[in-house]
Amino acid sequence: MLKVNEEKILQDIDILRNKKSENLAKIEADVKTVAISRNYDEDKMAKLIAYAQELEGNGLSNEDNAKLVILENYIEEVTEQPIDEVVTDSVVAEITNL
Repeated sequence: MLKVNEEKILQDIDILRNKKSENLAKIEADVKTVAISRNYDEDKMAKLIAYAQELEGNGLSNEDNAKLVILENYIEEVTEQPIDEVVTDSVVAEITNL
């Protein structure tokens, strides 16, 4: 029998997303330093940052990026109902069932 460890999957996704964000921010900071020293305008700087990030695998190794893509295929973003709405809905349901 197999069981999906949802907590582990979500934890792995968070780790990979955080790693990607940190690496992209580091690349951006490095490139900004170079762009500023060369007096690039904002447009040139943005293009250079995007190019450098793409060259660096968008913040992840090929292996990590493939893993993230696979994991994200099985995860959906859902909006959580505020607690007040949940309580109100359950209270209304109870009252109507009386």
